[in-house]
Amino acid sequence: MKVKAFFLFFLILLNLYAEEDNTKEKAFYNAINTGNKSEAARLAIELATEYSLARNANAKAVEKYQEAIRLASEIGDKLLEARAEEAYGDHFARHGKKFADEALEHYKNAYVLYKNSSKRELYANVGVKAAEIYLDIKADYTTSEKLLTEALKIAFNINDIDLIETANELLDRLYDKTDNDAGFVRFKEEVAAYFRRRGDEEAELTALMDLRNTYQYMDGTENQKAYIRTLERLAFLYEKNKDLENAANMWSFLIAEYADIGDTNNEAKYQAKLDAWEAEEKAKEEARKKEEAAKLTQTNGVHSITNSSSIVETPTETPVIPIMNSKVAEKVTIISDSVSKAKDAILRKEKELEEIRQKAERETDPRKRKELEKKAREKEQALEAERQRILELEEKIKLYEISQRYFMYGIGASVFAIIVVIAFLIKVARDRKKLAEKNRLLAQQNEIIERQKTEVERERQKSEELLLNILPKEVAEELKQKGKYEARTYGMASIIFTDFKGFTELTSKLTIEEKPGELVEELDACFKGFDAIVEKYGLEKIKTIGDAYMCANGLNEHRDFEAPKRAVLAALEMVEFIKKRKIENEAKGKPAFDVRVGINTGTVIAGVVGSKKFAYDIWGDAVNIAARMESSGEVGKVNISATTYSFIRNDEHFEVEYRGDVAAKGKGYLEMWFVKSYSNKN
Repeated sequence: MKVKAFFLFFLILLNLYAEEDNTKEKAFYNAINTGNKSEAARLAIELATEYSLARNANAKAVEKYQEAIRLASEIGDKLLEARAEEAYGDHFARHGKKFADEALEHYKNAYVLYKNSSKRELYANVGVKAAEIYLDIKADYTTSEKLLTEALKIAFNINDIDLIETANELLDRLYDKTDNDAGFVRFKEEVAAYFRRRGDEEAELTALMDLRNTYQYMDGTENQKAYIRTLERLAFLYEKNKDLENAANMWSFLIAEYADIGDTNNEAKYQAKLDAWEAEEKAKEEARKKEEAAKLTQTNGVHSITNSSSIVETPTETPVIPIMNSKVAEKVTIISDSVSKAKDAILRKEKELEEIRQKAERETDPRKRKELEKKAREKEQALEAERQRILELEEKIKLYEISQRYFMYGIGASVFAIIVVIAFLIKVARDRKKLAEKNRLLAQQNEIIERQKTEVERERQKSEELLLNILPKEVAEELKQKGKYEARTYGMASIIFTDFKGFTELTSKLTIEEKPGELVEELDACFKGFDAIVEKYGLEKIKTIGDAYMCANGLNEHRDFEAPKRAVLAALEMVEFIKKRKIENEAKGKPAFDVRVGINTGTVIAGVVGSKKFAYDIWGDAVNIAARMESSGEVGKVNISATTYSFIRNDEHFEVEYRGDVAAKGKGYLEMWFVKSYSNKN
């Protein structure tokens, strides 16, 4: 009686579920009946998308997408047909890598239809979606680059900033993967030119810095010219926006580049700018010191600094060479101050770089980690350029020292020039050697760091795999994020219990004969076979207790009416697996088992117990009844309860045998059925 009442209640729930959110379905069929195919196609797209997002109505989603495409094609609405094709492609893209080909097929259809329309932004947008699949899944970088380049041009023409940012990000990733410097600079030049036309100087600066960091390591005269043009534009923008510290950095790079190509006019031009800025910074520093000294004098009531012995302004730098004339000494002081500030800036930037690296190591999202690693490389390149500038400034100071020393000693101009040149060449050679050694050590350190990162990632993946072997994926994710797993109730769980007949007696016999290894090996082989079947049908293994094996289906938030059917199919396959294995083992004279299998469907509570050794388990009366189905069954047969039978009784492919009411320990009499076979007549 209780079983019948429960079954009636379940049918009511099933009807309620079937009637949920059918307003749009009614509107769709009304549009079909009235001949409004355009409205019907639009509603079909909306319904299909809702089914697609529901994750448990895949067949309905596919049906509605195909119907939307057919209706739009019949009325010749190419734009509506393109929308349906794009939405169909989105559906497959949401289902992961294994449906990438299907997603691309429908994106291509939409791409062609949009191309012949006036909706250029829709054409570019679907091209970007296809390009991302070619980039991340297919590794077809040529096709991805072609689609993204075309989309970027359209985005430039229609001033679609969001589309520009998306295409820009994907092209960054593409060129980072392919190391195509030429393609990267070509694309970044277009981006910089676009933002220059729009007057967006901040966005232009970002693109120009990407160009600068790439040009810096490219060989060739034309690349050097492009590098100089980029530096000049950066210097201009920084100077225009009163960011003179960054402008000075660009001036120092320009001085070195113009010196390298022998353009003394431009070298002198930017040297004058750099000297003027450094002198101004020096004057500001001296004014600040005098102001502080004046405040200190006023505070102490002293009106004459000249006669005061208590207040003495201590110079920040000891004169490099006492015999230098005043103009040269002032020049050396200004350069020394620049070196000091640059070194302070390097310390600050090195700290920022270390923070970015640590953040990248902690980041679990591969895309964000890659962005952080790219940012770290850019910071590292900027730091190296700053260190090179310091070396050049220090070299300049030493040249001043050498020139003044020998000038004051009265050595002739020709001897002085020879010594300076020799000293400079020796210094350059030494510095180059040191720099090469530093670069070599840095490369070794980077290689070690990369190996360590790879090893850490490998160990993390091992930990992930081990955790997923113990716990379901969603349970493992919640434990990692929250440190605990909230127990959940599932109303449609199908529980399978298996047990091997005569296992205890066989254990005793093998132990006496001192061959326990054979028993363990056979049990392990059987359970591994069950594991493969469980994975095939999408079930969840719960645990093994001795020779008993327990698994379940339907442990998810959505009501899956196919779960009991998959559980029965899995159980039938388990029985067949054991039968075949017994025949093989008996032929070899090895131990063999017979198996009983029982299934029940009902409400369970699922949760995680333990704090050090986690164990995922399920509880409830449905579990107890499933155990009774197993113990009340027969060898080589699948024994199911009335609840499980209610889910498969209308499936003509199942051959079942009604057993009637059978006594079950602690449960009285329960209706039971044997499932004998399953034959797909289609």
